[in-house]
Amino acid sequence: MDNSDYKIRESDTRFKLVISEKVESKIRWWCSKLPDNEWSGVLYYDYKGSFKNKDITFEAVDFLVLDIGTSEHTEFAEDERIISYACSQGLLNQQVGLLHSHNRMVAFYSGEDTQTLIKEGSARNHFLSLVVNNKGEYVAAITRKVKIKSSEIISTYKTFGNSDVTETRDNVVVDEFIEKINLDVVIPKNSEESVLVELVGNSVTPISKEHLYFGDDKPHRNDYPTLFKDESNIVDNGKITQIYNRLATASLGWVPCDKKLKFDRSLDKISNDDDETIYNFIISQIENLSVEELKALYDMLSKLDDSVYVDMCLECINNNIEYYEC
Repeated sequence: MDNSDYKIRESDTRFKLVISEKVESKIRWWCSKLPDNEWSGVLYYDYKGSFKNKDITFEAVDFLVLDIGTSEHTEFAEDERIISYACSQGLLNQQVGLLHSHNRMVAFYSGEDTQTLIKEGSARNHFLSLVVNNKGEYVAAITRKVKIKSSEIISTYKTFGNSDVTETRDNVVVDEFIEKINLDVVIPKNSEESVLVELVGNSVTPISKEHLYFGDDKPHRNDYPTLFKDESNIVDNGKITQIYNRLATASLGWVPCDKKLKFDRSLDKISNDDDETIYNFIISQIENLSVEELKALYDMLSKLDDSVYVDMCLECINNNIEYYEC
């Protein structure tokens, strides 16, 4: 059948797609960097069990962004980057599907997404698609090509001389379609601890120091020139001054966060619980700054009197500078 001839039908059966911590961290990072853009790429996933036994489960293990689109559209052509990334990350035994964002919109299958399911689902045995958005809402589905056959079809008709003819045909395909099986998306139980997020409107900002990026798998400037193209040399002095004032005010005795934490800036030590809260506040202020803006802020804060808090600010800023320049 031609791709355009296939119809899609939704199954009553549901299975599970487990999102690994690594994938969840990367999705949150990309959503925070591109809150207004749709982006898309290939999803590398694994499976256990079988459709036949109705015990199959899927796990998203990694993904590679291949396109940064507009506020309403993203698409890409498959190229050598898919196999190159798979080779470098040990993913050659994984299945390949699709991941794309709906930025500030609801996560759902649009008309265009449904056409993609039909097109890709008709070209391969299975096609898994995951749609995400800034709020952390996910929808996922996998396809399979279904043929319904009849063991025997009996047809009758009249022929010349007005006589009746009866014919029997065996093993005939009577229907063929793409079946869409919805997947229940499962986020790791400890994701709230490992990937803390602050929702500002519909945008997402990672604020956990352990998972601010994601180890050795963070995107690099040279790999994504579109994403980073304007970050290196632009300094918004007004923005830097505002952030400096917020951080400097905090250094005088309070941090504007959920805990309304107050502390004495002259203390030599801050408890672990308070340390995490303060650290998260600092990260939330500096996460979206360019390299030059980080350096400008570092110079301004370094002029404050020495304290544990100021040292924490400078450490956070320096870590972000090193990340961008690596």
